[in-house]
Amino acid sequence: MPLGFEGERHVVTPGRDGREAQPATSSDALATGIRRMQAAGSVVETADPVRVATAILAAIQGGLLLSQSEREGRPLEVALDHALGALHVVRTA
Repeated sequence: MPLGFEGERHVVTPGRDGREAQPATSSDALATGIRRMQAAGSVVETADPVRVATAILAAIQGGLLLSQSEREGRPLEVALDHALGALHVVRTA
C-alpha cells in the first residue's frame, strides 16, 4: 500500500509508475493539499497537515450535524472558522 505513517508524520510514497500515489481517504487528500500549500508558502510551516486535516473533517461533520438539528448554517460556519484558523496564522517576517 502506497500510504503509510512514520510516527506522527504522514508519508506518501510513489506508485508503481513513479508518480505520487492518490490519497486513500478524505483526510489524506486534505493533508496532501495542506503540504502543497506549505511548499508554495501560502500556509505556515508549523501547521501539522494531518492534525489540521482531521480538525477540518471533524468540523465539517460536527458542524453539519449541529446545523441540521438547529436548522441554520451558523454552527458549520463557526466550526470551520476555527478548524481553518491553523492555516491562517499571520507571518511576521
